[in-house]
Amino acid sequence: MHQTDPERIGACFRRSIKSYDRSATVQAAIGNRLVALIKQFCGVAFCRVLEVGCGTGLTTGALCRHAELGLLCLNDLVPECCERAAEKAKNAETRCVLMPGNIETVQPPPDLDLIFSSSTFQWLSDLPGCLAKFHDSLNPGGYLVFSMLGPKTMFQVRALTGVGLSYPDQKELKAMMHHGFVVDFIEAVNYTLFFPTPREVLRHIRETGVGGVAPFRWTRSRLKRFEQRYNAFFSDQRGVALDYSAIFAVARKNG
Repeated sequence: MHQTDPERIGACFRRSIKSYDRSATVQAAIGNRLVALIKQFCGVAFCRVLEVGCGTGLTTGALCRHAELGLLCLNDLVPECCERAAEKAKNAETRCVLMPGNIETVQPPPDLDLIFSSSTFQWLSDLPGCLAKFHDSLNPGGYLVFSMLGPKTMFQVRALTGVGLSYPDQKELKAMMHHGFVVDFIEAVNYTLFFPTPREVLRHIRETGVGGVAPFRWTRSRLKRFEQRYNAFFSDQRGVALDYSAIFAVARKNG
């Protein structure tokens, strides 16, 4: 995987809390797809559940509307996000426990029936280590269901700035789950957004908090060149394009 800076990532997401639900249209679609997969493969009733990277609770709320959860542990790097996600679950007959912090250092609770996560695992420095930790926390036959952003995500911005995450592909991800899990389902889905201008792309990145990969200093000349090249290479009659790719996986603990 890659080394990421949790403090930088957390700061970017904290700044985006108020704008996230409005701007994160792709993340919302990914979360809804994840909930549909949980219903299809895992059922709609779970005693003990952990959500990793709950964010503002878009996926939390969607799952609580479609499933019965006894205990729901909410984890996020940003404590305020855990609180917002719990608000979206408050109308369900679910007891929420907040577990803020970096999931790479936070110990998940034991005896879980379901661990789910939407658009978070790409931020982890040691995904294989976390998968092993999740395996240990699941009951035999328990489910790990997640989506994570894939290699084509924001390739336009990465091509022009040189800044971006290193994403595993489906094959690499499946290999990480080879020991201890049965992979019931895995697929990649692409999403494309269009914006009026390259500056609106940057606004979208800021408002969804996904700019915490690495420091990048924008100067007037850099911004002008970015806009010129973006318009030249990644635009058509619909506007300027920004791509996301998501990998969805449903895995079951052996035993």
